[in-house]
Amino acid sequence: MPYQAETSTIQDPAHRAGASQAALVNTSPIESAAPAVRVIPVVDLVQGTVIIAARGRAERFHHPEPRLLAAALARSVRAARWCSASQTLTVAVAAVGHTAGREQHFSLVPAA
Repeated sequence: MPYQAETSTIQDPAHRAGASQAALVNTSPIESAAPAVRVIPVVDLVQGTVIIAARGRAERFHHPEPRLLAAALARSVRAARWCSASQTLTVAVAAVGHTAGREQHFSLVPAA
């Protein structure tokens, strides 16, 4: 039987109100040809911006629910991983029964 990962998504209140925001957090594995690098992101809770410093340069992104991201980073069990090809930040958070943590994937949008 092929591997089937547990998938769950969390949506923001704006999405429930009819906005076009897709899932904010996806806990299913994301496959990408580009390697992910370990990063320590900077999250601005007021503006919803996230700064990722990787490979010698800093890039600025936006996330509609920065508090979800900050809460995941506060509970992380290892360094977050950034995949520039998919613009996804992966955070492994502490979870009962998962010694390596449970991964949460945050899709970020480049800031204007």
